Parts: sequence; C-alpha cells; structure tokens
Amino acid sequence: MKKKFLSVLLALCMVAGTATASPEQMIVQAAEEDIVDPVGDDLRYGNYQYQVQQDGTVMITKYYDDETTSIVIPSEIDGKKVTRIWEYAFSSCSNLVSVSIPNSIDTIGESAFSSCKKLTNITIPNSIDTISRGAFSNCENLTNIVIPNSVKCIEKNAFSGCYSLTGITIPDSVTTIGNSAFSRCYKLEDIQISDATYDIGWEAFSATAWLSAAFDNDDPYIILNHVLIEVKGDKSITNFTIPDSVTSIAGAAFRGFNNLTTVTIPDSVKYIGDYAFNQCTSLTNVTIPDSVIGIGEFAFYSCDNLTNITIPASVMQIGDAAFYGTTWLDNEAKKSPFVVINNILIDGSTASGNVNIPNTVTYIAGHAFYENKNITSVTIPSTVTQIGAYAFNECGNLKSVTIPTSVTKIGAYAFSSSGLESVTIPASVTAVDEYAFSECPNLKNVVFLNPSTKFVYWRVFADSPNVSVSYGDQDQNTDNNSTKNNNNNGQKIIALSTIKSSVTSVTYTGKAQQPAVVITDTTGQTVDSSNYTLTYSNNKNVGQATVTATGIGNYTGTLTAVFNIVPKGTNLSKVTVKKKSFLAKWKKQSAQTSGYELQYATNAKFKGAKIKTVKKNKITSIAVKKLKSKKKYYVRVRTYKTVKINGKSMKLYSNWSKAKKVKVK
Repeated sequence: MKKKFLSVLLALCMVAGTATASPEQMIVQAAEEDIVDPVGDDLRYGNYQYQVQQDGTVMITKYYDDETTSIVIPSEIDGKKVTRIWEYAFSSCSNLVSVSIPNSIDTIGESAFSSCKKLTNITIPNSIDTISRGAFSNCENLTNIVIPNSVKCIEKNAFSGCYSLTGITIPDSVTTIGNSAFSRCYKLEDIQISDATYDIGWEAFSATAWLSAAFDNDDPYIILNHVLIEVKGDKSITNFTIPDSVTSIAGAAFRGFNNLTTVTIPDSVKYIGDYAFNQCTSLTNVTIPDSVIGIGEFAFYSCDNLTNITIPASVMQIGDAAFYGTTWLDNEAKKSPFVVINNILIDGSTASGNVNIPNTVTYIAGHAFYENKNITSVTIPSTVTQIGAYAFNECGNLKSVTIPTSVTKIGAYAFSSSGLESVTIPASVTAVDEYAFSECPNLKNVVFLNPSTKFVYWRVFADSPNVSVSYGDQDQNTDNNSTKNNNNNGQKIIALSTIKSSVTSVTYTGKAQQPAVVITDTTGQTVDSSNYTLTYSNNKNVGQATVTATGIGNYTGTLTAVFNIVPKGTNLSKVTVKKKSFLAKWKKQSAQTSGYELQYATNAKFKGAKIKTVKKNKITSIAVKKLKSKKKYYVRVRTYKTVKINGKSMKLYSNWSKAKKVKVK
C-alpha cells in the first residue's frame, strides 16, 4: 500500500474552486479531503444498494443487475440527494454499455466502474474534482471520455487498461495525473494536455501508442508539456543536465539510475515528483534550485551516498520519506531529535520520552516518527495544522498525544499500530484519513468534539478491537485527552468477539467476492447483521482477501477474517501417448495465474502421484517421459498463482481438472 502524506500531489487533488491556479496557489490553498462515513444500514432501491451518510445524502454501494446494458443513475433516492458512488459499486456490470451519471454525484469511488468491458463512452459530471484510482480501469471498449473542467486530479490507474481509447483531452483544470493513469491504453496516440498539468506520476502513459512514438525519435529523453517523463537508454549514465525547458520532473523519472553521480536541476523546475531520484545510490550532492516549491514522496529515498543537499526556502512541501535512507538525513538526525526544514518536521526518529514538538513546526510530514519505539507521549504545538500519513505509525510505546485546535487534518495511518490509550480529536479537525487509528490494541476512548468530522469509520479504527467512539461538546477545551462526554447516551455497549468466514476459499471470477460471515459477541451470542457493517478488501484478484466487521449501534469493536481467492482452473484438452511417454495439452488459463501443475499416477486416486510444474502460463503442454511401457496412467492438471501473504511467497492452486486415463506405448 502507498504511504502518502499531504504532498503537492494530494493538495492539487483536493484544492477547492474551479479556476486554474498556479502550482504555488495549489499548495497554499490545499483543502481537507472530503471523506464521509457510510453510517447507515444497507438499503435497497430497485437494483441499487445504498447507505445514508452522516450528512443525510445517499451513497450507492452496489448495483445488482449484472446483465443490464444501460443505467441512468438517479440524482435522488427516497427524497435524499445521491452524492457518491462507492468502491466497486458497478464493477460487476460486465454487460454495461452506457451509463448516465447525474451532476449530483461529487465522488466516484475506487474502481467503481472497473472491468465494465462493454462500456463505450463516459461523460464525467462537472461536479467531480477527482477521478479516483482505478475508477474506469479495464473498460476495454471505452473509446470516448469527456473530462470536465471541474476535474483537478486523475488518480493512479484511473483509465489503465482502456485498450480501445485512441485520444484524450485533459482540460486546463487538471494539474495532477497519477501513476499508471493511462497505462496499457495501447491505442492511445493523441494526448491533448495543457501546461497546467505539471505533476505526472510514473508510468502514467506506459504501454501507449503515444509513448512508443516518443521512443522512436532521436531525443535522449521524453518531455510532455515541460514535464520530464522519462530518460531514454539504459541506466548507466553518470551525469545528466535537465533541459531548462523542464518545469517538473515526473514520478520515478530517474528511479534506479544507480550510476548517476551528478544531476543538474535548472531553475525552471518547480516540482520534483514522487520517487523521482529513488535508488540513485551513487548520488552524493544535490542542489535544489530556488524555483522548486514541492518535493514528492520518496523523491530521494534510498540514495545511500547522498551526503549534501541544498534545500531552498522556496520549498513549501516535502513528501513522505522524501530523504529517508540518505546519509544526509542520518547525519541531521544525529545533530537534533527534530529535523525541521522550512517549518516542516521531516524526521523525529531519534526523539525519546515525553516529546514536545518545537513551535516552529507547521506541518508534521509523513513518516516523521515512523517506528520510533522510544517516545511515550507527544505534545503537538498550536502552530501545526496537519499531521501527515504514517507520522506516528508503529510507535508502539506512544501512549498519549495532545492534538491542538490548530490541526485540521489527520493523515492515513497517522497513529496506526501505536500504543495510544485514548485521544480527543478537536473540533478543528474536519477530516481523518483511512486507518489513522487502526491496529491500536490499547486504544479505548476516542472523543470527537466535532460531530461533523468526516471519516470512513471502519477504516479509521480497523483492527482496534477495544475502541469506543463518542462525540463531545465543540466548545470543550480540546488541547487535552479528556473523555468527559464518553457516556454513549447510557446505552449498554456489547463488544464483538469472534468472526468466521463461511468459506475458506473461493474461485477467481474477475469480480469482487463477498462470502458471508458468522459473528458472535462476548456473551457467546450470534450477532445479527443489522448490528455491524462488513467491508471487504483485496477481494477481487487471486490472493488473501479480508473481511472486516465493525460494530454499530450498541455493538463495538472491529474483527477481521480472511479467505483465499484461488485461480480459475483449466481442463486437459488432449493427452497423446507415445513410447514410454505422453504429451499432455490443456486449455490456456492466463487470467490471474502464474503457471500449471500436471499430476500423473498409476491409480485413479493419485496415490504416490508425481507432479510436473510449468512456470509460465503461456505454455499449455508438457511431455512426460521415462514411463513404464504398456502401463495405464491417470493425468490431471491445475493452475496456480504465486502470491505474497503476510510477506511470504506462496502458491494458491485451483481445483484439479477431471482426470484422463491413458495407456502408454
């Protein structure tokens, strides 16, 4: 998962208003992310499943007619305005050809229309400012996209795999295009894009006709609208001077250039993208010119020998872990427990005990205290306005934090896996990002002093089993961790205890899968489904999927169960016998597979069977030799995919095919 903080990229995605602004204005005007808690039960309206959100509007969570070819999404349901389309809501509509999205919709969730392979065109409503990650990915027949001037950010993989797309016009409002946004749009050759788009992620246009044509010219690099997209040739170059026509360095432009010892950045450059110089292990000195205002996440990460860096006062944002793994940062951390650059706290790895962050700090960058096991409490000064993603992640001994009324946003995973026991979120905080307080086993009392604080509940407290959330008085003093109003209206609170998935594995279908679960509470009683919400993750592709249950109403706690998604199987098409051997052939199954296993034995129950492994899913036959003449053999085949589960590589297998019996010559 990506460890993101409030970088220039995020600021651009969230900035309010419709007028095109300069990069400087985009950073200064960054607004809070608008995340709303789906607090209601799942309801039905025709084929639509929906939930009523905190603000009284409707979010569509699923559409239940996989055979439909045309959909007109309503602007109202039961008198309530429809404003959101949730993750994967229409992804199972494999026959969908056309869809009309009303202007009431302000958010289209992750992969909402992914794999709608028959969808031919789409008009994004002008109420949308961000096209979410994977929103229209793998829409193979999508030939026409209309993107309105309201859109400012196109997130990663938004249109990846749209094979039939030949042209795209990016309006002036768009400043950010995420990683792989248009990757694998093989026919895409006409890209109309304005100079306003300066933050382009890595591989944004990989495997497109446009990029192939750009490689065919004689230039040593590829520049799109003053953005340095890629440097051609191998990665053996030792020095490079960026042309003074470049205003932005795209994500991963120099990533892995291990022999690069010097790079000259001209004063025309305003933004250095995510991972731009990541793993440039031979770099020793870098001078960032006064023109640069933003440095993306992991920009110089793992530049092991980088010892001297000049960072000008013009830099207003420094990305998550931008300089981690450099000798420079290690040396700076030895000088002071707080490495502060232009009022941005980028590192507190050597701090310990009761920490008082300096009042010169205005922003705590992502990963600032990551994995610091030596801090026990943190007092954040009233100068700080935002806490970046992963800022205090894995701080296992951190028991308390004081969040001042100046803070407006808490980033994703900010306090995840910490030792926090209680926390008060001041009324000034209007947004809390996903998993901000997840996996906090000691966290019991959380008080939100602003009932309108927007967050996705199950994500914020995922796997924090003992947490109890209440809402206090906005006028209450917020610069402490009081839980004064945590009375839950006098109702008895019952904790969820166990969760069990109805299946241990399901077969890959290309669609999101949601097997049922059985949940019990601490009294041993089975909990009715009306008392919890279920959220599934990683539940589409082959691998280990997760289902998370979060108690609602009188039920509290978060439980997680897992189930495996195994690859789809195949069948033997033919087994040809030869002298003391046979040739087995099977049907190709390339979707979500790594290869095949062929099993053969001299008995129908396959006792003492032997296995041949084919490590490429493109190969659909194998010869088995040195067999016993005139002997009968039973043969079957299955697919497998190698995946990582809990950091370890393992194979997940399909069911075996029907066996064929052959007698070798």
